[in-house]
Amino acid sequence: MLLQLALDNLGGVRTLVEVDDLVDIVEVGTPLIKRFGMSIVREVADMTARPVLADTKTMDAGEDEAHLAFTNGARFMTVLAAAGDRTIEAACAAADAMDAWVVVDTLGCADAAARVAARYPERVGYVTVHLGTDARHALADDGAGAFSDLHALDTLPTRVGLVGGISPATIAQVARARPQLVVVGSGVTGAVDPRAAMLAIHQHIVRPGRDWPWEPR
Repeated sequence: MLLQLALDNLGGVRTLVEVDDLVDIVEVGTPLIKRFGMSIVREVADMTARPVLADTKTMDAGEDEAHLAFTNGARFMTVLAAAGDRTIEAACAAADAMDAWVVVDTLGCADAAARVAARYPERVGYVTVHLGTDARHALADDGAGAFSDLHALDTLPTRVGLVGGISPATIAQVARARPQLVVVGSGVTGAVDPRAAMLAIHQHIVRPGRDWPWEPR
């Protein structure tokens, strides 16, 4: 199980230095990319020895956007599951050419996970089951029970990540679903003590540092 830290603002970037040793993948979030462009991906890549994910949430121009991400220091980039097959194929082809990986994000399209995983296993490193921020805030429990009913993730032919409101309060139930990737964001970067929050999450990580897409399952 790998642990990914999502950085969505400059405060999060500053937090990275406190928790970098506990993180497997560093995500440059969509808000940062929209604000600063690909230069922020390069900046974060220069700050850490961890692989960087550019959360581009690509919906079209898969090859071009993948190339932009990978030439600016990212090892991973995201394509939305709702994107057309040709877009996912193009992003995967670009990733293959640059020894990089595509992460397919199910935001707004959760039922697409199995389809995408089955059709594009070669360069889809992970399919992330994603509870979006707005949807999470609309729930009575702020998404605390969002992943409690997930099961049989191992039946998918690719690795699975869980994203959305994961914090020290919810990590135990998330870990019980046994994803290969856990993505945390404001549950750490917005904490009073980010390192303590990350340590509380890290202690629930099963097989820490394992489940890279280039490793055999």
